[in-house]
Amino acid sequence: MTALELQVQADARAPGRVRAELRRWLAEHEWPEEEGEDLVLAVSEAVSNSAEHAYTTERSSPDHDALVAVVVTELPDANRRRAKAVVDDFGAWRASPSDKGFRGHGLPLIGTLMDSYDVDHRNTGTRVTIVSPPVTAVSANGVPAPHGLPDRSAEERLRWLEAVSDTGLADLTVDQLLDELLEKVRELMAVDTAAVLLLDQSRQFLLATVAKGIEEEVHQGVRIPLGRGFAGRIAAGRHWVAIEQVDRGNVFNPLLRERGISSLLGVPLVAGGNVLGVLHVGTLSKRRFGEQDAELLQMVADRVAMATQSRMSQSERAAAAAMRRSLLPAQPPEVTGFAFASRYVAGDDGEVGGDWYDVFTLPSGAVCVVVGDVVGHGLAAAQSMSQVRAVLRAATLRTDDPAEVLAAVDAHVRHFQPQTMATVLCGIIDPATDVLLMSSAGHPPPVLAFPGDETAVLKVDADLPLGVESGHDRHNIEVPLPPGAVLCLYSDGLVERRGVLIDDNIEKLRKAVAPRSPETVCVDVMRRLVGVETPRDDVAVLVVQRLPVDDPAAGVFHATLAAPPRPVASNG
Repeated sequence: MTALELQVQADARAPGRVRAELRRWLAEHEWPEEEGEDLVLAVSEAVSNSAEHAYTTERSSPDHDALVAVVVTELPDANRRRAKAVVDDFGAWRASPSDKGFRGHGLPLIGTLMDSYDVDHRNTGTRVTIVSPPVTAVSANGVPAPHGLPDRSAEERLRWLEAVSDTGLADLTVDQLLDELLEKVRELMAVDTAAVLLLDQSRQFLLATVAKGIEEEVHQGVRIPLGRGFAGRIAAGRHWVAIEQVDRGNVFNPLLRERGISSLLGVPLVAGGNVLGVLHVGTLSKRRFGEQDAELLQMVADRVAMATQSRMSQSERAAAAAMRRSLLPAQPPEVTGFAFASRYVAGDDGEVGGDWYDVFTLPSGAVCVVVGDVVGHGLAAAQSMSQVRAVLRAATLRTDDPAEVLAAVDAHVRHFQPQTMATVLCGIIDPATDVLLMSSAGHPPPVLAFPGDETAVLKVDADLPLGVESGHDRHNIEVPLPPGAVLCLYSDGLVERRGVLIDDNIEKLRKAVAPRSPETVCVDVMRRLVGVETPRDDVAVLVVQRLPVDDPAAGVFHATLAAPPRPVASNG
């Protein structure tokens, strides 16, 4: 009997390609249909695991294709037929913290469907060897009793995998995706209700997100405390739970009882080692859900969790990017005697962080310039940044003292945003005196360039970042900002690079800043410090120029240049 030999790209389409070819091969060799579908399902699961877990970023480079090889042969047996399938990948195994070495839920399925299996982790990759149960040597017209999970056809079991990887679901939002998948789950498990509850941002409550047959959970905004009731226990314990008879003692949500649900089965949604929520199904008639039902539902939950996490990450990135665009000044204000330019570039991880810059005028006529960095990435950091920015702006309406401004923002962060930490550089310029008053909350020092003099990195004694501790004073320094001077403020993503000393990059920055137009300075700074590569972290740059006068008094101007930054005490 001719062997089936396949080699496919290790991507999301690999299982489907292998299923199609294996079905064709089995049909050509008159393999009994039901037993053949069991083999197709087992091999498909092994291929899926290789595609999802077997390749590191380095091995999946354009110079090294990620491949999965499949070889299926019929073993010699005088009276009965038996097939052997070998699935090879050629990458380093990537087990998430929740994995049990292989996949956790794929192996129990393969073990249930097949006579035996073996997983061999080698230096060159992983090999999964599968041996099917024996079948009598007859055509499909004389098929013996189906082998495998009781009361469920092999074709239906295969649809479980296909239902949650359907390419038609690829462009759906999180809620649309879950809605489609719950409909498939309800149909395939022959249950009356299905629901997904996702953890909220605090990770203390499960929120009903999408439901079928029990839509009231969503409409009424059901919240289940982590660890309480049916769903809460599943999320806290990371293990499936089945209830044969629902009563007040085993469910927290009264809607489940009021809806007349008799039996429940629920499994955790886990992706990347993190619990995202719970998937549960229910029946109006009494039903005993067993371990095999739980394994099938968990297989679906694993794929739901991965797809949900991916879409949630995309949604969060889009929301964070939109928030950042709405908060950063679309164009700097028009202030007599000043010119401004700025840059913002997101880091290579694709997530918008908490970096921001701001420039605005105060009621007194002074100009406030700010660059800050909230620790973290993604939507949470962007949301924290928006609050810090708003509070800082409000604080400047009460005082023109940067140290007092940062002290007020610090008090707000410690009280209302205790999980937030941020570095901020805040400067307020009095146009009448050509003096910049500046305070630093743990932020990198700015760079200042004077006409006819050497550009310098300002020596700013930085106070503690915002949100660290209370009971300490904040301080200002006075910096001369005469006509023609250029000030460059930035976030640490501009100068921090892996394998490069930060002092070396700050020196590059110093050489790039000169008494020229702010736009020209921004171009040169980004060319020298960022170049052609996407920065690892977010980069925010704000350049301020005090416009030169037509006929400056040279003596006064020189004296101003010679004046160093002067510390100014503040009680903060």
